[in-house]
Amino acid sequence: MKSIINRIFCIYNFIPFLVVPVVIWGYDFTAHLLLQPVLSSKLWLVIITLTMPICGYLTVFQIYKGLKMHIEEMLPPEITGLIGFLYAQPVYMILSKIASEGIKSISFVEAIKTIVVLTPIVPISTVMISTYDGTLLAVPLTCLSIILVGVKYRRGQ
Repeated sequence: MKSIINRIFCIYNFIPFLVVPVVIWGYDFTAHLLLQPVLSSKLWLVIITLTMPICGYLTVFQIYKGLKMHIEEMLPPEITGLIGFLYAQPVYMILSKIASEGIKSISFVEAIKTIVVLTPIVPISTVMISTYDGTLLAVPLTCLSIILVGVKYRRGQ
């Protein structure tokens, strides 16, 4: 029991919890800004659907490589990374809206309300947000690719 508690509170758990959402949603955010105005909506959805899972896989793979000395003392990086990825989605939705429509498109109070309401209901809000921004297939595939990294790593040991 003490071992589980030590693994939960290991400081290295914060690395995948913070890095995975920043890299994946940061990529999505940047792609929204740069590519969406240029590409057609169908091509845009195909590109995001194919590249977000690859980005997620490579990110968690690099975390495994970088933390291989500490893997035994922490929770699986794919689990903490997946939790961070899903829980950061409402924040990045607000950032994408501000970046694409301008700072006046949403008030600070409305943004905080949205984050407070959507974050606790992550499974439901994930579907809602993914439908809104066009990543409905990309998000589940990214979650699957993040989990596959852990399966592959554990089989290789």
